[in-house]
Amino acid sequence: MYPDRADLFRQYPELEPDDVRQVLAFNAAAPSVIRIRIEGMRGSEIATTVSRVVDVCEPDLVAGAMVTVDPQSVRVRRLPLVT
Repeated sequence: MYPDRADLFRQYPELEPDDVRQVLAFNAAAPSVIRIRIEGMRGSEIATTVSRVVDVCEPDLVAGAMVTVDPQSVRVRRLPLVT
């Protein structure tokens, strides 16, 4: 249904990795949230963390998910959250 990273790079070899993330984000089925619960991180550390989370959790983020990152773990919950 939605293009994957490899398909996008084959179709558009000029794309940069950040461009691919944006394309995938705009093709998402639902909004997603990444919460980073680690104190004292600098901007570059946050950017690296978000990039890694997107790489690992991409299918969940495209489908719509809440990802929480803390010092010990990464948790993924698909949206909508229903209790």
